[in-house]
Amino acid sequence: MIYIDRQVVHDILTEEIDMFSTCLSNLFTNVTKPVFDIVLFCLQLKRILGIKGPLCVLAWYSLSGLALSFLSQPVNRMNKVVHQVYDCYKAYHIRLVEFAEEIAFFDGIKTEKKWNDAYLQDVIGNTDLLIYKKLWIKTINSIVSKYGALIVAQFVMALPAFSANSWSISGLSKDYIRTSSYFVNISKASTRLRLAQKNIISLAAYTEVLHHGLKNLKSIKNINMNEVTGKYFKSESIIFENVSLISPEGNMLFESLSFQIDPGMHTLILGPYGCGKSAIFRVLGALWPLYFGSIHCPDLKDITYLSGVPYIPSGPLSSIFSYPTDQKINKQLVKSALEIVKLSHLNEKIDSEHSEDWKSLPIKQQQLLSLARVIYHRPKFVILDECTLALSNDQEAEIYSYLQAQNITTITLSQKESMLKYHNFALKLQTEGSWNFYRVSHDNEYIFS
Repeated sequence: MIYIDRQVVHDILTEEIDMFSTCLSNLFTNVTKPVFDIVLFCLQLKRILGIKGPLCVLAWYSLSGLALSFLSQPVNRMNKVVHQVYDCYKAYHIRLVEFAEEIAFFDGIKTEKKWNDAYLQDVIGNTDLLIYKKLWIKTINSIVSKYGALIVAQFVMALPAFSANSWSISGLSKDYIRTSSYFVNISKASTRLRLAQKNIISLAAYTEVLHHGLKNLKSIKNINMNEVTGKYFKSESIIFENVSLISPEGNMLFESLSFQIDPGMHTLILGPYGCGKSAIFRVLGALWPLYFGSIHCPDLKDITYLSGVPYIPSGPLSSIFSYPTDQKINKQLVKSALEIVKLSHLNEKIDSEHSEDWKSLPIKQQQLLSLARVIYHRPKFVILDECTLALSNDQEAEIYSYLQAQNITTITLSQKESMLKYHNFALKLQTEGSWNFYRVSHDNEYIFS
């Protein structure tokens, strides 16, 4: 479900269904009945007290409503703050799902849990403050609605005693009992009607989200989860033996895929958009099930994956290079890595503990920063998934030359055949499921295996 609809899956399963049902069940009674009650009992009051009675009642509820609205402004502002921190918490989860594959390769689960707890505590703290303020506002609201309305009601019910030319105790008592009942019902109806607007707005929002989620739920029925029989083995090389790549929707991408990438075999995985290039590293990292075949590969700590939009967590610059651990970084090596990728202007931030949102950087600098992290850690293999598109040809050539000179085996996923010049092997994929693995000759001829 996350693969199909990663934006709203968590909220649909935990909140929206319950809230939608509650709003829908309360809609009729919170709108139609209060309006009917107010109209009906105001007409009855007019018959007993004249036009002055209903006018006084409506004037009181209008004035008290304005006063309570003014007093509720601090609560509304606090409510916005709570929504903002909750939106940050929700955005963090969405971002977590979006970059889950890179986080899995970095083994960043413990670090992400710690950050998740920090966001959650921010939500809890602000929500507690909002509840405290709502307590006082609702207390004032209850006093005004109950006792204030009672005072006005007593005043309105006394009008006949002061305005009538002749009256009797029995007649006044009869009118008093009847008007008291009418005032009680008008008060209840007005209180419920105040909630109707929020009810309608909430119902509209929950309906839209739920409709979108339920539509995507239908597509899950088409997923065919075959039996998983593939196995993983430890190896110094990356070896695929008769591997079948099957997407989470159950579509067969490639069948009996076999190739071997030894250290130093810089390989280009070439193919058009959507042919399944990224599926190879997803199965390699056990992010997708290995249904058939076997894969031999090193520990994931020896393999780094970089996407076109890299995952750069918010925080001080040092946390980018230490991620996913809290270990101290070698500042000299960080400076060297930044200078290699032409980001030496960031050296001044190495000693800073100030948290920054690195996603605000231009995409070119984000890609260079992620490459600097690779240079700093020096993994045995690095998978580059269209992560140099924003770089110039000269910068791209310098990066590949440096990585390969440091014995970092580069595996590039790209649509451009021009990337062949940086590699000595290629795996060419086609959208119909065919593939070829061959050695690249830089004398303008290909030698197929």
